[in-house]
Amino acid sequence: MYTKAEWIMLSEVFRGDEEKCHQLLKQYPEQSILHLDWNQLAANHQITEVQLSRFLKFDFATAENYEKDCWRMQIGIITPDSEEYPTRLYHYMHPPIVLYAVGDLTLLDEVNTLTVVGTRGASEYGRKTAYLMSREVASKGVVIISGCAVGIDAAAHQGALAGKGKTIAVLGCGMDVNYPADNYRLRKEIIARGGLQITEYPPGTRAFGSFFPHRNRLLAGLARAVLVAEAPYRSGSLITAEYAVEQGKEVFCIPPYSIWDPKCSGVTRYLRDGATPVFSPADILLHFFTVDSSMLSSEKFLQAALEYSDHHPNRMPKPKKPKPKTFDDAKVLDSESQSSDEAQKPQHNSTRWVLPPQITDQRFRDVFALLEERPKVLDELIGACGLPVHELLEILSELEIVGLVENHSGGRYSVKFEPKM
Repeated sequence: MYTKAEWIMLSEVFRGDEEKCHQLLKQYPEQSILHLDWNQLAANHQITEVQLSRFLKFDFATAENYEKDCWRMQIGIITPDSEEYPTRLYHYMHPPIVLYAVGDLTLLDEVNTLTVVGTRGASEYGRKTAYLMSREVASKGVVIISGCAVGIDAAAHQGALAGKGKTIAVLGCGMDVNYPADNYRLRKEIIARGGLQITEYPPGTRAFGSFFPHRNRLLAGLARAVLVAEAPYRSGSLITAEYAVEQGKEVFCIPPYSIWDPKCSGVTRYLRDGATPVFSPADILLHFFTVDSSMLSSEKFLQAALEYSDHHPNRMPKPKKPKPKTFDDAKVLDSESQSSDEAQKPQHNSTRWVLPPQITDQRFRDVFALLEERPKVLDELIGACGLPVHELLEILSELEIVGLVENHSGGRYSVKFEPKM
């Protein structure tokens, strides 16, 4: 019904709110929603003013050029009517409208998948453990999924390759964008070794902070289980874990080397709240076996898993010295670097804390304003702001990441910083 260029146009118009696009597709199954009266759709509140503005400004020729760029760079375009589209994503909130892919597309059909996430500023302990766990699990046929960032993500991909397994990198930028620059060779090796890279963003799209929390829903959606290797309290990787919890999936956490180190505070919180601790690859492998013994090679697999109980893995390779960041890399804001960037910190105007000027999205300002008066539970916020639940949760998560909002037990949210007296 739709051409690839039309799907691309829809993905750009509804970027960040794919669920609304899917609702329209269901409402108008017999006709192209691109040919509807979009002004009337906006008047009926079926689309937002932002989406209307994007539609009116977006040149269809741009979508056709994206398609030509993909053909030239041998980037696959996967849409909801493609055979390769991962149907498991339809079971979760706002599935992607377009996926751009390079590599082995059959990996999207793999059932034995483990997403490994964690902090970019990982300790040697975190990197080593993520590497070894990924290596051993991948060597038994489990596909490792991660976000191809530095730190834990890179260690997970490297471990999967070292175990002669397969790995999927879910990017937060265009396929042709070299971000992060330190992982350029790793991305090449993933493809060369039969892996896969996917992204929702067309060629040439730079990485931005808001892309990463939204990208994390795919990390959770493609996985049977999620492993958090090492993460501080405000780590973006915990958004992936939250999505996994919402989707009813197992969340594993590697026990921290210290309950006092801020790098481990996010993992400590998840273990306290009921995540499954992982002490060896057997803990993960046995989960896959017990979910469905036919999924993996039965007795042989089970024996391999049990052998890890007294197993001491070999040392992982020494980390390479990071390359100096380029000027362009320094301009990119991801979901973790925002919390350490002075320009993104909240400002105090002598009476209260206010959002930094870089946060221009009015939805964020509205939600923050609701919390300035007093802490509120999620139900109160839903009633007050009128946003969809998934959208509100993403906004609250991003405000947590930059240190503006705190999530308390019982689903209560408050402004993180108190006014100075």
